[in-house]
Amino acid sequence: MDKIEITLFGNPQIFLNGEAVLFPYNKINALIYLLATKNHATRDEIANILWPDENEKIAKKNLRNALYQAKKNMGIEFIISPKKSFLELNPDVNIVCDATIFDENPEDNLDLYSGEFLQGFFVKDSEPFDYWLTKMRNHFNDKFVNISYQKLALDLENENFENFENNINSLISIDEYDERSYRLLMNFYKKTNRNGKVIETYQKLNNLLQDELGVSPDNETKRLYEDALQRIDLNTKTKSERSEYFYGRESEIEKITNGIVTSEKSYLVYGEVGIGKSALKRIIVDYFSDEAITIEVYCYQAERDYSLRPISVLASKISKILDDLNIPVPKAWSETISKLFPSFEDYEDTFILEIRNSLNFDVISKAIVDALTEIAKERRLLIVFEDIQWMDAASLKVLTSVILRLKGIVNFYMNSRMSSNNDLDSFIATLVKYDVLERVELERFNKEDTSKFLEGAVPKENLNSEVIEKIYNESEGNPLFISEYINILKSDDADLLMTQEIMDSINSRFTYLSKSERDILDIVSYFYDEASLNIISEITGQSELEVIGLIENLVRENIIKEIEHKSSIGIVFTHSKLREYIYLSQPNSKRRVIHRRIGQIMEENLNEKKDVYAYSKLSYHFNMAGDLKKSIKYEILNLKNYFNFSHELFPTYEESDFSEDEVFMSKDRIRILFRDLESNLNTLRRQNYQDVDNLEIEFYFLKGRFLIKYGFYEEGLKSIKYVIKKTLELDDKINLLEAYKQMIFYYIQINDSSNMIEYINLALDLALDLDNETEIGVILRLKGLYNFMSGDFDEAKKYLIKSIETLESNIFSEDNLVAINASKNYLGEIEFQLGNYKLAEEIFSDIVSNTESSMALTSLSVFLINKGKALYAMNDIDSAIKTFIKSESLYECSDNLWKRAVLDSYLTLCYMKKSKLDEAKLYFDNALIYFDSLKDPRSIGTLYFTNYILMISLDKNTINKYFNTLLDNDSEYYKNKALEYLDKNRDGYEIDILNI
Repeated sequence: MDKIEITLFGNPQIFLNGEAVLFPYNKINALIYLLATKNHATRDEIANILWPDENEKIAKKNLRNALYQAKKNMGIEFIISPKKSFLELNPDVNIVCDATIFDENPEDNLDLYSGEFLQGFFVKDSEPFDYWLTKMRNHFNDKFVNISYQKLALDLENENFENFENNINSLISIDEYDERSYRLLMNFYKKTNRNGKVIETYQKLNNLLQDELGVSPDNETKRLYEDALQRIDLNTKTKSERSEYFYGRESEIEKITNGIVTSEKSYLVYGEVGIGKSALKRIIVDYFSDEAITIEVYCYQAERDYSLRPISVLASKISKILDDLNIPVPKAWSETISKLFPSFEDYEDTFILEIRNSLNFDVISKAIVDALTEIAKERRLLIVFEDIQWMDAASLKVLTSVILRLKGIVNFYMNSRMSSNNDLDSFIATLVKYDVLERVELERFNKEDTSKFLEGAVPKENLNSEVIEKIYNESEGNPLFISEYINILKSDDADLLMTQEIMDSINSRFTYLSKSERDILDIVSYFYDEASLNIISEITGQSELEVIGLIENLVRENIIKEIEHKSSIGIVFTHSKLREYIYLSQPNSKRRVIHRRIGQIMEENLNEKKDVYAYSKLSYHFNMAGDLKKSIKYEILNLKNYFNFSHELFPTYEESDFSEDEVFMSKDRIRILFRDLESNLNTLRRQNYQDVDNLEIEFYFLKGRFLIKYGFYEEGLKSIKYVIKKTLELDDKINLLEAYKQMIFYYIQINDSSNMIEYINLALDLALDLDNETEIGVILRLKGLYNFMSGDFDEAKKYLIKSIETLESNIFSEDNLVAINASKNYLGEIEFQLGNYKLAEEIFSDIVSNTESSMALTSLSVFLINKGKALYAMNDIDSAIKTFIKSESLYECSDNLWKRAVLDSYLTLCYMKKSKLDEAKLYFDNALIYFDSLKDPRSIGTLYFTNYILMISLDKNTINKYFNTLLDNDSEYYKNKALEYLDKNRDGYEIDILNI
């Protein structure tokens, strides 16, 4: 069905199926706009409005012509005349109009009011139309103002301050004499403790009314002004020392401390915001401060999508402790963690490399366990995670394994808000099941506890039953809010208690701060994790010593705290609610400026080792600054660091069975990020930003690689072909080469050599044009592979040897060493296909020897499989088993499943030949586990080949005993299935056996 969209707010427009429709003259538009806002209208009424100075006959003739032109330009019958004298929009056509939707339900559609009704639209010589237009503008304007005012008043009451100031200023711009809007703005400033802004707003209003109308603001507005003057006066009073007062939780403290000392359990403390989780944690940490090493890790909501961030912080702190205690670094640590998180100078600098293989969680957790075990031999260890509800799924999996393995060795203490989080629920359920975790829920104080809390913290003269009742009712027993009231009661202005709401009590926490101290808090609030001292110094223009002097008082006031790193100091709020309040109390205009400045400083400080967390922070700050282009730029860089495209980083990884689990980020989450990035890029394109082409190339290449990797071929190819088109237009040869290579990898994945050669030739010509020897070597290898796949072994050898010679010109490059081994591997495979098993085994042995010192586990595992197959073909079964088992151990260090089914199949055959049928059945079971998820036809063919060999090698009784539930067809069936899937040019060994 056709869809017509009529936009009447702001500049009016009419769209048919998303395309703008233009008409020859304005009165046709006016006709449509009239009908859009009326259920129906008579021909006389429309004619009189649009052609008031014409006689009836001419007016109706003009109307008929306008109707004809409207239909002609629209192309469909969208205006009908159910009765001869009436006109209306056709109800059988899908017609939507923003004005009618808004009119029917303004409360839910305020965002549709994007500007004045028919803004800038006029019709010549038609006073009746002008009258109707003015009437409708006033109608919609009044409705928008009244509903907006009601909504903003409710937002103010509920302290929903997001975009509040901007929305109020929009109302004021519509009716600058409406004091209600000014009072809302003044109350907002009052609630956010910006009394100077209250006074400034009043003076602005007073001047306007005096100059334009000769009147003063009314009494209600004046009272807000006078109240602000009194509040300003409070700032001149003496500051009060603040200290944290802790009350209650005796049973929880006793349970946790005794449990940590005597049991093998760890603890998860959970409850609502402000319930006292962090305060309880400080008590527990202080309790063990003399006898234990405590490692604290904070999890942040803004980093929940970036996997293993908490684990990288933990690893950083473990590394420092190992160094401080002079403990030798465990082997697993140096081989795994130091490569995964290579920088430990300061945890802000740690990052996840574009890892050279897909390390699995077990490898990471084992390395951490080994290190913590060594530390625990020296001192008791307590590891604390704050706000674990924000921990990513990958970190939760690693932490689950670590806690289970360290039972009785290391204690863990974790805080969590109450939240719906399936990953966290699974984490808790697993640890509770194995009896290594105990949950402790913190509940609100009852009235009696609230009373005791207050009596222990507040001078008696400031307390009475009425005050206690008031505080209990307002705080509802939440310790955070009780603490804020205590701070007021300790001051000289306890009478404020009886007139302020909960947020006002929090406001009072900042009453006695100097402007310089408040400026520091403003800056710190822009960081969702922590603010570095050097950035605070640079933004404020003060020296670091001056900033430290101001921070000392804020630390004493328990508003912020310092976090020391090896080479820097970080500043954070003691409670997230304090940060949220300070941040939201600042105007949007200021927020944008400061976020931009922070982003610029971080950009300037980016070193050559660009870490993923710097990128995510830069994207966050530029996004909050409204700099969409830079936000997109760093989000793309961020995603590039997270994606592990092993099949491109390791040139041998050119065809694979991909694991369904992405180690660092879920596929669904990545697709959401892609969708949002694509939408933002389209916004940039519409706004005519410069250099959008380069961002699009980066984005669509990233998207295409990801989609092809996971088998979304059609959508992935569309993205890569778009990159090819754009790079050709821009003569961007480097990115064009990458796109060509991606097309080659795609055709390798689907085993399509006929289409693959086109892109190989294009890529080779381009690499030669760029004079890039490494790329030339890689493309020559791919051309060798093409000939191998096509059955031309002599031509394949020629190109593979050329590839090796080219790459050896820069032998010191690690990538080149891996690429050389990849080319040698194909040479070995060719010799194997030619029946030269001994020569093939020697080639594979040489490759294995050259690869063992690297972290190229995926490639090494495949080289070992090929060597094992050569030994098997030579009937050296014992050596083959040793080689296959070594390959199997590497799979335990990787989430990758490429060729795993081939490995298990050949181990099955080896153990069958050794008459060890229990072992043979075990590996045959393993091979079948992966059968349904296999995408590589050759792996499937190898599995059917194994079935066939078992059927012809074993008697019926043995098959019934070991394999009766696994082999349910005859040998001829498995032979035919194997021949169907195996490659005649690359699986000649198996095919020859099948055809004997």
